[in-house]
Amino acid sequence: MIPFSILLFVFIIYTGIFLYNKCVSVQVCYLAALRGSQEKLMNDQEVKEEVYSNMTKLLNDKLLMNYGYQSEASVSFQSIDTSIQSRVTSSASDYHVLPIEEYLIRSEGSAKRMNPTTYIRIYQRLK
Repeated sequence: MIPFSILLFVFIIYTGIFLYNKCVSVQVCYLAALRGSQEKLMNDQEVKEEVYSNMTKLLNDKLLMNYGYQSEASVSFQSIDTSIQSRVTSSASDYHVLPIEEYLIRSEGSAKRMNPTTYIRIYQRLK
């Protein structure tokens, strides 16, 4: 009964870490895409650099038990798509306590590019 309790406790801890990392990476994807979507006057390369810098700032040491991540961004005329892939390796894998030794987390986000000034003017005209 005690080994099962320990296994259950370790499983709950690693599941919590996995869910935390997944939530943080999804939020970072959407937030970076949203921030980049408001830069309508910049060219695509500048927007892509801005999105990458936002992702780096937002992910700065926020993922738990993370051994690196890869971020991708694609910028088109109408939308910005972002994705983050990270790998979480359990330290208990040496003892073969858990059946899975590493978890891959992939999160994606997208936003349509817009010009806020134009939308505000259209909204004021409709009023």
